[in-house]
Amino acid sequence: MATFGDGLDKAMQKALTRPAPKSAGAQMRYLVKQMKGTKPVAQMLRISQRTVERYVKD
Repeated sequence: MATFGDGLDKAMQKALTRPAPKSAGAQMRYLVKQMKGTKPVAQMLRISQRTVERYVKD
């Protein structure tokens, strides 16, 4: 089974048009901006929306 980090890396590769941010918080903020919300990111990564919000808050 893939880990959370693997899922985040795969999602970043699909969404990227520029070099990926390095930290997990920065990556999550970038994904939220690209996908226009925390809910789509949470569904894509199969984690809770609250977990996404925690990463965005850093």
